[in-house]
Amino acid sequence: MSVDPDRLLELFRRHLPLREGSVELAFASGYDAPVWRTEAGYFIVALRLTTFDPVDGVIPLDVREQEVFIGDDRKHAPERWLAYVEGHLRAMPAILAHFDEPDAMMPCDLFVYEAVLADEALQRADDFAAALRDPVRIATMDEAARQAEWRERLEPLGLADHVDEVRAMARASIRLHLSRSEELDEDEDDDDDAEVDEDEGGEDEDDDDDAEVDEDDGDEDEGGDAEVDDDDDEDAEATYKPGQTRLGGAPDLPRDLPWPEVDGVLLTFVAQFDLAGLAGHPAARELPAHGLLSFFYAPIPPDGVRGHPVRVLHFTDLDALARRPVPPGSSR
Repeated sequence: MSVDPDRLLELFRRHLPLREGSVELAFASGYDAPVWRTEAGYFIVALRLTTFDPVDGVIPLDVREQEVFIGDDRKHAPERWLAYVEGHLRAMPAILAHFDEPDAMMPCDLFVYEAVLADEALQRADDFAAALRDPVRIATMDEAARQAEWRERLEPLGLADHVDEVRAMARASIRLHLSRSEELDEDEDDDDDAEVDEDEGGEDEDDDDDAEVDEDDGDEDEGGDAEVDDDDDEDAEATYKPGQTRLGGAPDLPRDLPWPEVDGVLLTFVAQFDLAGLAGHPAARELPAHGLLSFFYAPIPPDGVRGHPVRVLHFTDLDALARRPVPPGSSR
């Protein structure tokens, strides 16, 4: 036997919309019947996940809609499977609260705990709700899912039996979030309002961008972020010294070092960081304490190259560095 779709729809209607903190789960818009069974026999529910401003709780910051696979009811007794779904929905506020980064969450991420059905001691909706409110049990299932995902990724490489060793090699990374500076917006507004009769000296090719640096150490987030400003106005250029943190534009390189390339393709300069300015941040704990760390990559991989080639360079002698113009053939 299988579950009647109308019963599943009624079950979801009793619980949706539901909200925990600044996140709301509801039916997706534009569906006459947001619950249906596919040709393969699986249940799909059209869901919407909305993240609101955590301060006022009213302004929506992000909306993600998705058709979510709920599970295969045909593998279980209908009443027990419906009890699982109801318990899952009752526990949904706790599941939502479990996620540290709601901005990165999709509706499907909330329905990945079907493993509780393997526990025959769970029969009623109350049983499943209690199990899915248990943070230890949720964390255990999350870890099992991560292990399975790693195995799936490593299997084509012949490393499926070495998941733990590979995961232990994960190192800190820095994620940049660029935002347009208010000062630049004001300058552009002034340009829009002015009439230009003649060229008075060309354009500054480097935008003034503000960047927030988030630290990510691989499997777990240790928190902490820093802000990096890249000011390329004339005053900054006049006092600029090689070795300073810089996002985009022209890098500082040793005079005798060729521009980084892969198979004859010139790489694009991304950013350079004064390591002394990063010292003290958890994500920089394994980085050298001094010098300049520079990043280059290929936006379009060369023919026959898997992935995007990357070059990470560490320069210790800042006095040997000089501003290098971006050569023809490399984007900026």
